[in-house]
Amino acid sequence: MACLGKQQAWSKTYIVDSNFNDRVGTSNILLELGSVSAIKCAISCSQTSGCESFFFHRNDLKCDLVTSILNDLTSTIVSANWRYYKGNTPVVTCTNSVTVVGATFTPLLTNATAGDIIPYQCVPGFESITNTGDIKCQGNGTWSTPSDPCQKCGMYSANYETRAGMYFFPPQTLMSWYPTTTGSTTSITATYCKSSCTSRPDFTCVAAYHKPGFCLRVWIRIEENINLYAPYYYNNTDYVEFIRLCV
Repeated sequence: MACLGKQQAWSKTYIVDSNFNDRVGTSNILLELGSVSAIKCAISCSQTSGCESFFFHRNDLKCDLVTSILNDLTSTIVSANWRYYKGNTPVVTCTNSVTVVGATFTPLLTNATAGDIIPYQCVPGFESITNTGDIKCQGNGTWSTPSDPCQKCGMYSANYETRAGMYFFPPQTLMSWYPTTTGSTTSITATYCKSSCTSRPDFTCVAAYHKPGFCLRVWIRIEENINLYAPYYYNNTDYVEFIRLCV
């Protein structure tokens, strides 16, 4: 593998991509130079804004600066004695344990590298301007802020999404008291549980959890802080979760 290493005059290292031997680019050409050495070509690319790679002709000493890193032969043609150099930049990855408040990824991309974009969608009970957005893996290995953040409903309806077999019971350090109702299975029904959540006068009820004879209403959603609340969100076939929807 041929390499043009770092020198005082430039800050990048360039390596030859042999897949492009005897080929030259036909698009994204930023600048064409003549009568230059390979090193002078590398210096020019390093010092020219927007240059990511270059083609160099070994015999004619020509240099074509390119605005992108080429990954396939689509934008090249056969031409003898050209060599393609690209920046030898370390691969930057972002953590897989990324969360966005009130959102789910569609789908979650694992092992994301710099430039990768992950779309998300607001979950029921949360909303944004478009109810969708994305985050981007940045060059420093961190995720960008959500393009259209999801927030809890500005106004809630009397409609609910049902999730069978789920139960949320955070400790009192997170939810100071538990608005529960117990009674007979004929009185504390699913319909009663949803209705009592909708009409709760002392706080905004955002979800309710029901099993025959029991109803718990909450003002916290696990999606507000998944890392904090996930340990208290259980699979439990005795319960049905009712998630209150936005207007």
